[in-house]
Amino acid sequence: MSLENVVESWSSEMLKGYMKLAVLASISKRPLSGYGIMKKIAEETLGFWKPTCGGVYPILRELEGKGYIKGKWAFRGKRKMKIYEITDDGEKLLNLALEKQREISEVMAKLLHEYACDVLKVKTPATAELVKLFDFTSFKEILERQPVKKQIKILKKARKQLEGSIEFINNKLKELERKESVKS
Repeated sequence: MSLENVVESWSSEMLKGYMKLAVLASISKRPLSGYGIMKKIAEETLGFWKPTCGGVYPILRELEGKGYIKGKWAFRGKRKMKIYEITDDGEKLLNLALEKQREISEVMAKLLHEYACDVLKVKTPATAELVKLFDFTSFKEILERQPVKKQIKILKKARKQLEGSIEFINNKLKELERKESVKS
């Protein structure tokens, strides 16, 4: 097996582990059908992750059986579909899982940063957040694999998110500058 195939296999296994978290997160804001969940995950990951029915529906059944989500049958037009929403216990589970994921991400980012600096002798920014914030390489690669209409939709969404981030940064800077001027 080639190294590329090994990495692809590892990546596939990691994504399987994240599916439950992704399903809960996707319905945390509003109820969705199974298809809607798959579509939302694909859109939110800019097409990087395209869940399948075989991956999503068994998880929906498991989460529903454990009381973390509840499904109700509804008609959308002439089609009957099950709409899923997160329960209070599901919301608690999601929050705990997201916190644990944040901790894991921070530890792994630190470990990989140290490896890159010590072993590979790579000079990297002090924090992984800066790398993530300004790394458009993978975004560009994912974007270019999409049809033109999808690229337009993705870019408009990215622009909206960036505008929100810029607004946040500007407000935070003003707040910090005010605090700094009061100290002086």
